[in-house]
Amino acid sequence: PGLIRLLRAYFSKHVGFSELLRAHMQGILERFQFVLCNRKTETSAFDLLNAMILHLPVEFYQQHFKTLLTVLLTRLQSSKSPKTQKDFVISCSLCVHRQPNNMYVIALNEIQPGLFTNLLGSVWAVVAKMVLKQDERKLCVLAMAKLMAHDQVRQNPQLLGVCCSGLVN
Repeated sequence: PGLIRLLRAYFSKHVGFSELLRAHMQGILERFQFVLCNRKTETSAFDLLNAMILHLPVEFYQQHFKTLLTVLLTRLQSSKSPKTQKDFVISCSLCVHRQPNNMYVIALNEIQPGLFTNLLGSVWAVVAKMVLKQDERKLCVLAMAKLMAHDQVRQNPQLLGVCCSGLVN
């Protein structure tokens, strides 16, 4: 957690440390993967990811974004924990909210065609029924509303229904 707080401070002052952060982004993401793979420190990994998405411009981590998603999806598949699912959806909601031009959806579909609709229909639907803090719920609802405007969701009545029930919950 101390390292996460230190990196969060660097992220929030990214204007002054932009060259340093760009040069060491690979190392930061390696630390993220190490922390994510340990069950006890998994929550801290999601805190680091959320701080990175919240404070840094997309250009800092855009080239590593698909790899980052692949690591997250691997952990999600191996864990099956409701806490991991919740943290994953909250981080993805932050991605959807902060990133332009559906970068999240495009990256998921590049990893595997149909992965976006599968995640939205299975993982997001489960998390939408969980008890969340008010700010987490607002973030998830906002992201789901943005995702409902995507063509893949609008053209799939079943998936649109899942999203609508998630918004109602």
